[in-house]
Amino acid sequence: MIGNVKMISDPKTFGEKTELVEVILETGDAKWKEYPKFQFRNMFMKKVEGTSVGDRVVISFGISGRMSEAGDNSYINLNAFGMTKIEEAEPKGKEMSPPPPDDEGFTQNPPPPDEEGLPF
Repeated sequence: MIGNVKMISDPKTFGEKTELVEVILETGDAKWKEYPKFQFRNMFMKKVEGTSVGDRVVISFGISGRMSEAGDNSYINLNAFGMTKIEEAEPKGKEMSPPPPDDEGFTQNPPPPDEEGLPF
C-alpha cells in the first residue's frame, strides 16, 4: 500500500516475546482520505528505522484475523513486513528535457530495416 506516514508509535512490548511499532498511513485523495494502521512486529520493527512522519512509502503486509472467545466479534491486524521510501525521480530544481530532434524532426529514430526491408 502506498501512502504518507501520518504517525509512528513508540515501541510497545506484550509479554516476553512480542514487541511492535505501529505506523499509520494517510492514503486516498483529498476528498476520501483513509488511515490504515500497520503493525511491525519483532524482527520487522527495524524496517521502520530511518522513516519519518511525512515520508511517502510503500508498505508490504499480510492480513490476519481472529474471533473473540465469545464468538461475537472478529479482529483484523495488518501485519507489515516491509517498508520502502519512495524517492523523487529527479532532484528538485532539475528540469528534464526531451532529447533533441533528428534531421527530420523526430525525437527517436525507428530501428533499421532487416534484410527484407521490414523494421521488425
